[in-house]
Amino acid sequence: MDYKALDLVSDRNNLRKLLRWATGILEHAFRIDVELVGTKTMVFTRCEKETIETVPPGEFRGFGQEFERAVTSKKDQNTTGHHRIITYVRQRHPRKPQTKFNCLFFIQNLATLNVLLRFEVDACIPNVADLTDALSGMGLSSTASVSKTSELTATTPSSSSPTTTSPIPVQLTGTPLVAQDSLVEVATMSQKRNVIWNRYFPQLYLSGTPHFYVGKYFKGSFTNLSRYHLHASNLRPYAQPVEQGLGKLVKSLEELSEYLQEAGPGIGFSLIGDVSGDLKLYRREKGTGRGLTEDIVARFT
Repeated sequence: MDYKALDLVSDRNNLRKLLRWATGILEHAFRIDVELVGTKTMVFTRCEKETIETVPPGEFRGFGQEFERAVTSKKDQNTTGHHRIITYVRQRHPRKPQTKFNCLFFIQNLATLNVLLRFEVDACIPNVADLTDALSGMGLSSTASVSKTSELTATTPSSSSPTTTSPIPVQLTGTPLVAQDSLVEVATMSQKRNVIWNRYFPQLYLSGTPHFYVGKYFKGSFTNLSRYHLHASNLRPYAQPVEQGLGKLVKSLEELSEYLQEAGPGIGFSLIGDVSGDLKLYRREKGTGRGLTEDIVARFT
């Protein structure tokens, strides 16, 4: 991969926060550390006040992780999770308008940036029949699944032998790459609740995760599994505000890129967004923030 050609390297969470700001539904303030490497690449680093949450006795945070463990199986028992890295490539020739819903990151003429994006994947579908058998074994019924097709343009970087000098060990397993159109996001909620789509849809949209499975429970027992597909026509209304917010988001990222290039590489900044709708850029004091190691910076120069 030509890292010098990238405009942005980020975790999906950062873009979710910025998109919520762009669409006017931001509920909590956030901070994203920003640094320019090479001549034009912006690197976003996620910042949280707390990295660990302790649930007090008597409080409840849902069944999310335990439900995932119950309904999925691991190919490698030594793993604790899966993160995928995908790229969004600048469109050199704007597409003609399309009538069919095409869920992309920067759709049509909004694709002005080359982006490397990391995100967490909950599960994948190796075989539809296998999934049906697994659900039956748990006593779960499944609601209708719509649209099985996918039109993603997000591409997964090709695998190659590691060339980094990073102290982090890299182990090549030879496991075939899981197809993007088989990825699944898993969530749980009470059967009394409806899916809060302005929370979940941007998450699926940004990573191009096509399948969304929601386990519904009643008094601690799961009763059914609702399956949704990102490209289904009944989810189109939730895509419209996201697409509108993308215009504001892309323009803001382009302006940020211009400013950082004028300031030069190696200077730490922080983007601060608050619920009032303000998004401000602050220059950090030297030595603050996590910073990037020399071996990473070398890839972009």
